[in-house]
Amino acid sequence: NNMKPVYAMERIGSSTLTEVFNNVRAGEDTWAKDVSEAREYYLEKSKKYGYDKWDFDKKYRFESNSGIPFELTLEQILSLYAYSKREQAADHLRLGGFVFDSNIETYKEKDGKKSLLKYKVNTADAHQITPEIMADIIGKLSKEQAGFVDEMQDYLSTVMGAKGNEVTSKMYGVKLFKEKFYFPLKSAKQFMFEQNEVSGEVRIKNSGFTNKVVANANNPVILSNFMDVWSGHVNDMSMYHAFTLPLEDFNRVFNYNSPKRDGVESVSVKGTIQDAYSPAAVSYVEQLITDLNGGARTDPRTGFINKATALHKKGAVLASLSVVIQQPSAI
Repeated sequence: NNMKPVYAMERIGSSTLTEVFNNVRAGEDTWAKDVSEAREYYLEKSKKYGYDKWDFDKKYRFESNSGIPFELTLEQILSLYAYSKREQAADHLRLGGFVFDSNIETYKEKDGKKSLLKYKVNTADAHQITPEIMADIIGKLSKEQAGFVDEMQDYLSTVMGAKGNEVTSKMYGVKLFKEKFYFPLKSAKQFMFEQNEVSGEVRIKNSGFTNKVVANANNPVILSNFMDVWSGHVNDMSMYHAFTLPLEDFNRVFNYNSPKRDGVESVSVKGTIQDAYSPAAVSYVEQLITDLNGGARTDPRTGFINKATALHKKGAVLASLSVVIQQPSAI
């Protein structure tokens, strides 16, 4: 249980299982290449449009459709401009509105140093945005700022979309990511009805952005900084592009069993591993597959506790898959 996965695969002694696991490890190179390309693209467009010279501390005051005043930063206006071009976002903003992202961190410069500002964000009031209000908001952007969003949003739709379609074409024979003006939407959970049920294990192949948009959905959306949303999706899609197929292969090999025929009994990979090394070896590989997908198993006796653990673990693993590949699965 304290072995690194690469040594655990060697101990099990299956050349096939070792090969498919090494393919998962090789996915790190694909992920790093995707993220590096996106970073170079951002640096190019940032320089082209003068992104670093914009005033991100200034607040712009507006009023929602119900008369509630609110303030937006430039980063938030950039996000709303991106949403204004995505057809699926129209009903969300017009009928449901938006709430501010409670995870946004704001920094203030003093004496040449940046210090983190701690403040409470209102997540109870949803601000509805009519087309007229949206036009007023977007009108605050300069030609360069709008151009920056146009090109950055196009990168998500075309370049990152194509990477995702490489995976869906091989898995399902279809291109799933075809939106012309894609920008990730995240509904505000405090406005959604949720059953208190224990959720199953997460899978990278079932990432949220792979789900079909619900027609006429009008839940309020979470408004985050443009670059936070952009870079977050680049990371998520890079993970999807790099690890979905090798993880599926690894999972299929581990769960394989031969059918009974011509008098030969059925044999399973998991059963063979268990006979050789006890159930602990099977549990190790099962937990490794769960960890690689960014989740944590839920103990039905303490589901609500482990659900929080799963969310934390998912965030940690998605930040750097190399951690779980190189370290013991128990950690």
